[in-house]
Amino acid sequence: MTAPERTRIEVRIGRRGFLGVETVAGEEDLSGPLFAVNLLDRRRPWAYELYGLLVVRSVLKSGARIVFKGHRRRVLLGDPADARETLLIVRYPAPEAFLNMVRRPYFAAMSLFRRVGLGDFHFGFIRSLVTGPEVPARPRPYTGDNAYLLSTLRGDAAGLAEAGRRPTGEPFFAGRTIAALCARRAGETAARPTRLAPPLGWSAILLHEGLEAELEELARGRLAGLVADAERATCVLYRRKI
Repeated sequence: MTAPERTRIEVRIGRRGFLGVETVAGEEDLSGPLFAVNLLDRRRPWAYELYGLLVVRSVLKSGARIVFKGHRRRVLLGDPADARETLLIVRYPAPEAFLNMVRRPYFAAMSLFRRVGLGDFHFGFIRSLVTGPEVPARPRPYTGDNAYLLSTLRGDAAGLAEAGRRPTGEPFFAGRTIAALCARRAGETAARPTRLAPPLGWSAILLHEGLEAELEELARGRLAGLVADAERATCVLYRRKI
């Protein structure tokens, strides 16, 4: 007998609250690994970097792996207001690993630095559509010469992600948004978005790796049609840090 699909997974926070991960469409099974995608602007970089140093041990202890961290170089296509300064992708072995991590008192206390350090911030859970690279157990600085082209697309998630893969080959990372962070009080049946993490505004994400000139040609060539067909889209070059 197959296991029932789980469209919301929760953990208790305090005496009367629950924090959860809930599917955005109500039809996905949340079992298995998920990728947390953070798109953010740093208001006070020192505070956000300190937050990262303080919580990285908790992140790794949860079984998570940092897949990518990079900072924006420039916007190639789309509205610059939609292009966040920093992209961070973290793989969690299961939604429970993420929830159990963030509910611990230490993590909650250190999140003060995150709130102080961040400006605009969007967060969501992505189901990966590619195998992806091997990720080291501990993050290390990236020393390569390649740049990274992030395409964020809003519309039919599965269709956009698949269309983005066909003309461009296998990307470094590709996925579609399937879940967001939510909260509810005891006795309530419906969850609500949480102020901890404004939902990710993109249905699908493509991240291509290559030389900067090649990625510029990709954005203005084969990806341009995909961007034009989406409800909303951007193509942004990032320089990788981790």
